[in-house]
Amino acid sequence: MEGSTFNREQRIDLFRLVTDLFPPPKLDYMAGETGGDELYQLKDALERTLHRLPSALGHGGIEAWTQSFILGEPDDVLLTLIELMPFAQALADDKKRREPHGWAFSDLDTNQKVIKITKFVNSFLETTTSHARFGKDGRFSRQAFAIEVPPALRQLPNRDALLNDIAGLLKDSGPVSVIFIDLDEFKSVNDQFGHPAGDRCLERAVEIIGSAIAHKGRLYRYGGDEFAAVLPNFQTAEAAPTAERIRLSIEKANPGGGGKITASIGVVSSEQPCGNDAKVLVDAADKAGYASKRGGKNRVTVWQPEVG
Repeated sequence: MEGSTFNREQRIDLFRLVTDLFPPPKLDYMAGETGGDELYQLKDALERTLHRLPSALGHGGIEAWTQSFILGEPDDVLLTLIELMPFAQALADDKKRREPHGWAFSDLDTNQKVIKITKFVNSFLETTTSHARFGKDGRFSRQAFAIEVPPALRQLPNRDALLNDIAGLLKDSGPVSVIFIDLDEFKSVNDQFGHPAGDRCLERAVEIIGSAIAHKGRLYRYGGDEFAAVLPNFQTAEAAPTAERIRLSIEKANPGGGGKITASIGVVSSEQPCGNDAKVLVDAADKAGYASKRGGKNRVTVWQPEVG
């Protein structure tokens, strides 16, 4: 299915997800077919929404029909199926509540099931190229939601604060070191697993770097997947081992989860001959980080005049 939002493997994954959340009926030789209410409600909801679908299930029953439907229908129809899943769950639960001597449970139980459905469906959609998602309010959108910056990233001081703070520290007599951290292969996490997975990766990276520089300095978000740590009263000989601990911690923890993430790191200190200016220091650390990236990634480079 060239150009398809859902390739065959993803359609199979969707079928497995649907039948995990909505277990197919079982054959009881005494009572006949039992269970499967959610799948039947999903089929009925699709029939009413699409104004089609054969009423006969054919050989194999509702489970085989569901598989055939998911493997054969266009992408936009599969999104309709996904959108109707919480509705089908609510209808099935309501039907059970209305049956004499049926299983009694509260609306809260249904709400918890619906939340579970939207959570698992969103995780599946993150593995596809579709922008469709269930929002926090339960609303389904086929367009991308506005990206919300996670609190851990939003609370980090930015590039302007970085330059201002370094300028203030340079007025004192002690040295100042800057560690520039650029995550390797971060784009692959966004591309393969979606922006929410990318955000989780960045948040985890912040935790790792923050632990390494705790009580030593301050962390800043330079932009995208780039961070800078400022270490007051640290010379190069002291800052370089801290940078190496950051590198090793990121490599070991792999904040990318399914995608391998490492860090290319540059280190510079104000006692080096690169100028006693905030922007010059940050640029030097950035150039050293780029040298790490160019040299094979997942390494630490200390700025030297030949670096840039």
